Amino acid sequence: MSRRLLRTRSAGFTLVELLVVIGIIALLISVLLPALNKARQAANNVTCQSNLRSIGQLIAIYASQNKGYGPVTWDNTNFFTFADTLTIMTNKKYAANPFPGQPATAAAFTPDVTLGVFRDVDVPDLPWFEHSTAYIGNIRVFGAYGIWDPLTSSTAGWRPRQYAGVKRSAEAMAVWDGALNIGQGVNYGVRVTYPNGLDDYQMYGGHGLCYPNPVQTTWSPSNYANPIALGASLYPGSNPSSRIPGSVTKAYLTAANTDYYNNGAFSGPGGFDVNYMRFRHLNNKYANFLFCDGHVEGRELGTVLAKDVCVNPMK
Repeated sequence: MSRRLLRTRSAGFTLVELLVVIGIIALLISVLLPALNKARQAANNVTCQSNLRSIGQLIAIYASQNKGYGPVTWDNTNFFTFADTLTIMTNKKYAANPFPGQPATAAAFTPDVTLGVFRDVDVPDLPWFEHSTAYIGNIRVFGAYGIWDPLTSSTAGWRPRQYAGVKRSAEAMAVWDGALNIGQGVNYGVRVTYPNGLDDYQMYGGHGLCYPNPVQTTWSPSNYANPIALGASLYPGSNPSSRIPGSVTKAYLTAANTDYYNNGAFSGPGGFDVNYMRFRHLNNKYANFLFCDGHVEGRELGTVLAKDVCVNPMK
């Protein structure tokens, strides 16, 4: 009997042994979870870059069917957004004039769907609103209707251009990650699909998104080498801008790029006007960019310069 009891006792685990096993499992989890999270973030970043490459291919196809012109990034007259114009192209339908190369009888309409390439995965897990997009287009590259252009003093809008006419195509940014509007459990995407408040409104004056010659003399050519601001001033009384050397600090960029749900914006403490370029990947430190030559590149927060978003104006 004593022998059977001894064998029964030796087949079980002591409390110390159980604690050791639990400790080992906890240690493995603590080691593996950060690695898994890092791998997930890397995968999400690759997915975003794939989206931008697909958007670049769609733009190239669109241009080949529209006399070399790319799609407008915003139409304030017919209320089409950047995502909608490319959806129009893929559906072989057209919006109302004055889109280049389209028939005079074209009728305005709302596309049936918005392509999945306009939806980024590194965002809050909420349902997307109809035709919403996670990306912003460069208005000097694509043009927009119904918005005053400081270069031409035209109230009709920023003229669309032939995509092949963009110089420095490997250096000039065409599309990038934008801040999202989050409210009432819905992801509404970016509020406007052009960089309305980027760099403290220097697109409406200052550089006017033009390079190498700025639109206004208040912008010095030396300022092109300064870091780009993420938008307008972060707080009342402050004015971070590439126009003011040294004002675009690391502290400002970090604050403007911080997640902020209290005011319903997945952008920064000042809302959309503060953040028209959202660094949402890899622990909120990187953003992805489609360049005019079609390649996609990730950039770290603070490394985007004013000249990167500026292009040569049309003749």
